Amino acid sequence: MIIGVTDEAPELVDQWVQDYEVEYPVVILKDGAFEKTLGVQFFPTAAVMAPDNEVVYSGSAGSYSGPLKKAMGKAKKGSLWPKSVDKAFSKWQAGDPGQGYHAITKLLDSKNTKDNDRYWADKFKVYMEAEADRILKESRKFVDDGLFYQATLNTESHLDTKEPLPWAEGFQKLVDEMESDPLYSKEISGGKIHAKGLIADQERAYLDAFKAYKGVYKKYPNTRIGAASLTRATEIKEKGLPGYEPSCRHCRQAKRACAKHLVKVKI
Repeated sequence: MIIGVTDEAPELVDQWVQDYEVEYPVVILKDGAFEKTLGVQFFPTAAVMAPDNEVVYSGSAGSYSGPLKKAMGKAKKGSLWPKSVDKAFSKWQAGDPGQGYHAITKLLDSKNTKDNDRYWADKFKVYMEAEADRILKESRKFVDDGLFYQATLNTESHLDTKEPLPWAEGFQKLVDEMESDPLYSKEISGGKIHAKGLIADQERAYLDAFKAYKGVYKKYPNTRIGAASLTRATEIKEKGLPGYEPSCRHCRQAKRACAKHLVKVKI
């Protein structure tokens, strides 16, 4: 995991993150304690911390080679929490909330679970329940926005479990609501194409995203997903994004396709 650390003003950091399209978290710390812990002598400095909090490297960032690569290789590998908890939580992270949640509850129910393992198991149980609630609310919003396919992707892993999850009833009600829509099959079919547009959107391939959205509202004009696709396609066109090239400095600065890369499109 990569975390950026700086002591500069938030407005400068925000602008830098936007200009260089930084995708890792950047933390602003003002007291200098973190830099002292790492032994920072110049900027930028790269550091490698092992799971046991040992600083195994602090020095020049350079490229991912030489001392930095060597330190990464030597750093102790492992989990930040007990193995029993990590094994259970890894199932959740792998997209199997049923096995993950029930493995955690079994740890909590067992009299043989060590105190430290129980502490972390309880923390993860609370996290899983909160995350399930967040996903259900997100899925509800997807349905309200006409994104049935996105809602289906969100809910299916919480329903397709060997043992029912405590929150399964809420997910099932949402699925029943979607399936009762007379245009449900078209909403799902259009949603699959719309999803490709979302991926292109995230990758800033706005021309591809526009084409995907346009394809949806042309093929499924009387659906909610068609309306959502038309709205996003219109936004992309009006913001001058078709043809945007992430590697182009002019595009990045303008936050739209520059004169050289702009592609004219029609709704």
